[in-house]
Amino acid sequence: LLFSVENLLIPRGLAAQYGYTGALAQYGMMHGMVLPVLQFPSAALFAAVTLLVPELARCCTRQLHTRIQLVAGSAFRLTLCFSFAVAACIAAFSAPLCRLFYGSTEAAWLLRIMAPLVPLMYVDSVVDGMLKGLDQQSYSLFYNIADSCMRVTWCAFILPHLGLMGYVMLLFLSEIFNAALSISRLLKVAELEISPVWVLLPACGAALLYAILTFLFP
Repeated sequence: LLFSVENLLIPRGLAAQYGYTGALAQYGMMHGMVLPVLQFPSAALFAAVTLLVPELARCCTRQLHTRIQLVAGSAFRLTLCFSFAVAACIAAFSAPLCRLFYGSTEAAWLLRIMAPLVPLMYVDSVVDGMLKGLDQQSYSLFYNIADSCMRVTWCAFILPHLGLMGYVMLLFLSEIFNAALSISRLLKVAELEISPVWVLLPACGAALLYAILTFLFP
């Protein structure tokens, strides 16, 4: 229900800035052009997550805490490495990707802005999958409901004043909020400790990759 309300409020909020025709165009560009490109590389990643769920469920049932830490930590690190690399490639090749998929570069600027959201999106999805395997799906449901309430409130009261950039801000805030809650729950349940190196190393690697790609393919 909240998801449906949000989808009704977004075009209405954008219409305050762009009119109804412009609002639908902006909404379509985000959901029909930008987000599919951001989510497309995650297909293989999410397929691997489905294999993690039964493995973590087995470990949880047998109380194999060391195995849970090993699996969760490995999945977390690999997801960060993969997602940062994808974000760098999307940011560097935003125009060619839009030209390849859509025959125009109209959405390239927005795709470049949204590229840093990729690590949060991928990590949040993988962590949610691991929480399900650890029998913590009720917490994931609660976090998603809280996130939806925040999104609906934002769309109703703030989006009409900020337009498309307000919606971009909402997507970032929503992913940060949801990912922070999910990750904190995973760390508690799996008794896992995250090293800053897990994040900093892929982030620096992604920045270097982006610099190299933009230099080689200006």
